Amino acid sequence: MIENRNYHVEAIILKRRNYGEADRILTVYSRERGKMVVLAKGARKQTSRKSGHLELFSVVKIQLAKGRTWDIVVQAETLLYFPLLRQSLPRISHAYYLAELMDGFGAENNSDVRLYNLAKETLGRLNGDDNLLRVSRFFEIRLLYLTGFQPQLYLCRACQAPINEGISNYWSAEAGGVLCPDCGAHTANAVTLSAPQLKLMRYLDRHSYRMCQRLEVNNALWRSIEPLMQQYIVSILEHRLRSIEFLQRLRQQAAREEKPRQLPT
Repeated sequence: MIENRNYHVEAIILKRRNYGEADRILTVYSRERGKMVVLAKGARKQTSRKSGHLELFSVVKIQLAKGRTWDIVVQAETLLYFPLLRQSLPRISHAYYLAELMDGFGAENNSDVRLYNLAKETLGRLNGDDNLLRVSRFFEIRLLYLTGFQPQLYLCRACQAPINEGISNYWSAEAGGVLCPDCGAHTANAVTLSAPQLKLMRYLDRHSYRMCQRLEVNNALWRSIEPLMQQYIVSILEHRLRSIEFLQRLRQQAAREEKPRQLPT
C-alpha cells in the first residue's frame, strides 16, 4: 500500500522569513498538529498563487507534502482574514505579541485544539474589539492556563496562606505569582500589587471573555497589569520578547500618527 505523503491542516500564520531566492519559511500553529515550520516554495514570486494566502495572522487551509527538512506547502486557501490588523498600528502590535507567545508556548507536532481556538478567537477580537488591552490580558491568562503555567493568584507562593484581595499584596514573576504582605516585603524584585489589580486578574481567570467585556475598568488599570503579566511570561520563556518592545514603539508612534500603515513585509 502506497503511503499518501500529502495532508491538510488548518493553521494560523505566526511568522515568516525569506529563504533562498524566492521561498519563504513559515511558522504556523495548526489545529491538527500544533506548531509547525513549513516551506513555501516560490511564495515570493509575483506569479505565485500561494503568496496571497499566506499572510501573517491569517487563518488558512494548507495542503502539505512531506519533505526532508520541512514539509512543503502545495496549496493554500485563506479561511479567515483580519483586514483591520493591517490598518492599525496598535492592532498589529498586539497581533505580533500573540504570535510570539504562540511560538514560544506552542509545542511542535503536539496539537492542542483549545489553544488553537484561543488564538483564532483572539485574532478576531484584535480585529474588531477596541479594548486591545483587555483582549491581550485575557489571552495571556488563558494561554498560561492551557499550557500549565498559570500564575498563583489565590495562595501566597512563599507561605501558602490565602491571599486577601482587599489589601495590597506583592507580585513576583520569579516566584510565580502573588505573595502576601509579609513574604513580599522580604522577597527581592517583588513589586506591590494593589487590590484592584489582583481583583482584575482574578476576574480574568474565572470568567469568560463575554463576561469580561461587561467590566467597567479604566485603561489605566488594564495597562497597570500589562508589565506584571509580561514579566511573568518572560521569566517562563527565559528570553526577551521582541514584540514587547515592538508593541511599545508602535504604541508611541500610533499616538503621534493618525494615518494607518500597511503591515510590514
